[in-house]
Amino acid sequence: MYLLCLYFVLFISIFLHEISHYITSKVFKVPVYIFSIGNGPLFISFNLFETHFQVRFFPLSGYIYSDENIFDELNLFKKYIIILSGIITNGLIFLISLIIILQFDFDSFKYYILSINHTIYSVFASFNLDSLHLAELNFNYLFYNSKNYDILTSFTFVNIILSISNLIPIPPFDGSKVWLCTMEHIFSSFKLNKSFSKK
Repeated sequence: MYLLCLYFVLFISIFLHEISHYITSKVFKVPVYIFSIGNGPLFISFNLFETHFQVRFFPLSGYIYSDENIFDELNLFKKYIIILSGIITNGLIFLISLIIILQFDFDSFKYYILSINHTIYSVFASFNLDSLHLAELNFNYLFYNSKNYDILTSFTFVNIILSISNLIPIPPFDGSKVWLCTMEHIFSSFKLNKSFSKK
């Protein structure tokens, strides 16, 4: 039952992450050719609104394939919105799930947010076994106090992991795309300024 719950939560969370990329791309007139959820054997596929949608059996990742030329023409702010929309969606799901788990006790909510923030900072500041063990203890404490909310607890855990991991600036995470767009913008501005200075 727990694995089925986790499967469902992973699928929904990754779907909402990718649909956020899809919607923001459409808002800024960037064509999306492929919308894909999961890995492994193909479960279902269909074409809709000029996009090929496909769902695979194992909900471990997802992606959209859009028109890179049109995306490159967007300003940096619009690129950030498209790239970060999935992370923001997962973050909102995490916050809403946590508020419901804590039964709208905002003092406890504040405590958990500060505790999680401290945990995340500890992990990134000194990435070692002790910091990972601290993170595990903090999340276990959250789960222990919310054992009657299995699905919401899973949503909380899965979505904070998706939010944090996608900030990592290495492929295939969204953080790498933010880094790449930022560097491209800086270098293009530098070349532009350099060309003006030569005139």
